[in-house]
Amino acid sequence: MPSLLEAAEDELTAMAQAAREAIDLRLQMSPGEDGVSFWAAVAKLYARGLAEPVAVPEECAA
Repeated sequence: MPSLLEAAEDELTAMAQAAREAIDLRLQMSPGEDGVSFWAAVAKLYARGLAEPVAVPEECAA
């Protein structure tokens, strides 16, 4: 399997869509407005950006 950096744009789009669908399915099991709150938090963090690069654990770097 190629690394994420080597994956084609359509593969990344498909992986992102599958991840969103999995998250949405899980959030449907939560009470109330958890889904709306979750995606609002994601949007807020995405807009803010990361202050510093995220370290990748050695076991994930391979």
